[in-house]
Amino acid sequence: MNRGIGVGQVISFRLPADTPIHVIEFLNHLKETEGRGFSKKIGQMFITGVNQELASRQPNVLIPLPQPLSTEQQHWLNHSVTQEFIGKLICQLASHSLPVVEPPVFEMPIEEVAPHKEKTGTGFQVSTPYHQKLVNFLFEE
Repeated sequence: MNRGIGVGQVISFRLPADTPIHVIEFLNHLKETEGRGFSKKIGQMFITGVNQELASRQPNVLIPLPQPLSTEQQHWLNHSVTQEFIGKLICQLASHSLPVVEPPVFEMPIEEVAPHKEKTGTGFQVSTPYHQKLVNFLFEE
């Protein structure tokens, strides 16, 4: 019975006969420098290549972010569940013909702005760190 490919499973393949010499030299150098970590490094490169191939086959949109992301935020955004959620959210927003609304401009001196007060109570509850990050991402002011 063939179960397909799973996490942690060994995948072996042969380099094609027409593999460029610079690729072979790179792989040999990588094997020398990485030692026992060679398989992990090749696995990461393989996954990157598969992700790029999948991305070229699926429709995607480039959205500029207002500020740079930390490494942790980048890892969170690259998580498959996060990407699926954001993709569904964007499709929902795009499927409804909503007018473009300019954000309101508040012209108040900084000293007049009241400090943010934490709300207490048993309202919305977050059950896992993943959900907490999702809530912070979506509802951050």
